[in-house]
Amino acid sequence: MMAAIIIGITLSFIPKPFLLLKTDTDIKVIQPAAAGSSFTIQWRHSVEKELWEEFFLVKENVIYIDGTRFKTFGAGVPSNAGNDTYIKDGWVYMVGINREIGKELRVRTGKTTGHKFIIDGKTIEMNQPGTSYTIETKTMPSIQALSQKLLFIVR
Repeated sequence: MMAAIIIGITLSFIPKPFLLLKTDTDIKVIQPAAAGSSFTIQWRHSVEKELWEEFFLVKENVIYIDGTRFKTFGAGVPSNAGNDTYIKDGWVYMVGINREIGKELRVRTGKTTGHKFIIDGKTIEMNQPGTSYTIETKTMPSIQALSQKLLFIVR
């Protein structure tokens, strides 16, 4: 039993990759980000009033946009991006984009956009209009990730 406790404590100090969703004042999500982790950003387009989604991958602590889907083409939308563009169930898909974003992605929300962060079947509302949200990869010990979560729960 004591050996298991010592091993557990030791492992909690080994740095691991995490994915964070935060604002300037709050951490919304801290989640392990193993290679190949993915997440989605969803919002309602402010002009077209249609849902849009962008699909992201985390590879070696770097965020990549991998694909997008939307209902209608509008100004500024490329006719194709990535390896394939197709229509399925009323959505236009552009997949295989594989464009590097970096270690962080910033998203500014609007009054009517209803942004959402979707990861592992969980949806986190990004519902503070005009707020800048940051999604970042960070390598840290599990004990540090836990302490950061607890700090914001206690507030």
